[in-house]
Amino acid sequence: MVEAGSDVAFRWTIDDKQSLTFHNTVFNVIYQSAAIFKLSLTASNHVSNITVNYNVTVERMNKMHGLWVSAVPTVLPPNATLALTGGVLVDSAVEVAFLWNFGDGEQVLRQFKPPYDESFQVPDPTVAQVLVEHNTTHIYTTPGEYNLTVLVSNTYENLTQQVTVSVRTVLPNVAIGMSSNVLVAGQPITFSPYPLPSTDGVLYTWDFGDGSPVLIQSQPVLNHTYSMTGAYRITLEVNNTVSSVTAHADIRVFQELHGLTVYLSPSVEQGAPMVVSASVESGDNITWTFDMGDGTVFTGPEATVQHVYLRAQNFTVTVEAANPAGHLSQSLHPHTAQCPAYGPCHWGPCPLPL
Repeated sequence: MVEAGSDVAFRWTIDDKQSLTFHNTVFNVIYQSAAIFKLSLTASNHVSNITVNYNVTVERMNKMHGLWVSAVPTVLPPNATLALTGGVLVDSAVEVAFLWNFGDGEQVLRQFKPPYDESFQVPDPTVAQVLVEHNTTHIYTTPGEYNLTVLVSNTYENLTQQVTVSVRTVLPNVAIGMSSNVLVAGQPITFSPYPLPSTDGVLYTWDFGDGSPVLIQSQPVLNHTYSMTGAYRITLEVNNTVSSVTAHADIRVFQELHGLTVYLSPSVEQGAPMVVSASVESGDNITWTFDMGDGTVFTGPEATVQHVYLRAQNFTVTVEAANPAGHLSQSLHPHTAQCPAYGPCHWGPCPLPL
């Protein structure tokens, strides 16, 4: 640039070398080695010319290094503000750009150019480098797994750092679901939380209350078999780091019915009390039903009943054992004999006809 003159031509010369002479208003040069170079600029027109000389000190560029990113929570709830800071050491004569890629389609770009003022720290006064830092914020609105990437770069080099961010919703309250409403000792039952929460990063802790080991797993569904009958409390804890919920279920485990046997006399006399009893090889919480075949039905927890037939005929006695795990039944056909009109019955005096 000249203060006065017309039709001015500019000539740039490095170290007075004719091979390093360039004609242009703007001169761009990349020095290949560290040294002190003489740079001459001549401005001329058809009337006169003027030359100025400069000593250009070229130092070896200090490579970028020490890229760091502030601590990032590995798990966030949606719509939380994430504050981020990144920093890098860069040559004090070189520009640098920070590019934040949040993995959800959003980006932030910030460029820094020399000269760097006193607000930029110089960690080592003997090295021509400054610490360039950039602060930004971001909000993830949708649950998911995201790769947060920061790229710092200039014309000559670049550095990258990546952090995984998991965005998870606050867990809803859950209940414990079971594949059957009736639990039977020795038979597997499928358990699961209800409603089923998002599976991203969720851990399920199951305690079945029967002394078996507590199970921690990432799968929401599992099978468990109770070996003994009884009452138990199931505890389920669901945790996704952002939140935790606990559910309980009080259950009763029953024994399956096996081996029903019914005892009664094959022949009974009219008017004489008859005893019917029953038993099972296995089973609990049993409700017994005795259908005597003459319209009389006994129901209750007792396995023995007594009945008197008022008529002499063949009856079908049906005994049923039932619990929540199932039921068994058995039918017998006792013969009811009429007492003789006169004389003793087997059980005592026979009533005379009225």
